Amino acid sequence: MNKDTFLQPSHVYGENLSVLLLTIRQELQSLPHFPSDYCDVASEVVHHFTGFEMMGGYYLQCYHHYWNYDPRKGLYLDFTRDQFEDDAPPISIFSSRTKLYTQNDFMTQEIRAAQKSSIVETVLPTLKETLHRVIP
Repeated sequence: MNKDTFLQPSHVYGENLSVLLLTIRQELQSLPHFPSDYCDVASEVVHHFTGFEMMGGYYLQCYHHYWNYDPRKGLYLDFTRDQFEDDAPPISIFSSRTKLYTQNDFMTQEIRAAQKSSIVETVLPTLKETLHRVIP
């Protein structure tokens, strides 16, 4: 796999996890002006439901950004990349060797230590309810 090749959730994960990821993205889209400025919220929600690590740093070495990391597969998952590129897929999945993302230790520690935002607290109950209907 080329390190900058985009992967579809269904090509990487089983059906239940793929449905979970797509459902998370669909629910996040209900937030006003999503995906702009919601990368931290999206990263936290994805972490809550999947356990994927929250990462902080830069997208294209210039935009402050947050995304998730699946250490088992060595992949980055980005639920808000389309705030930077209109043609980006709803969920971007790349090898962690990609040069698109530059991890920053301070920003990563900062998001991992942060308390849940009020937005996350608002989204979680609705998302849990939706997931119970979608994934038996």
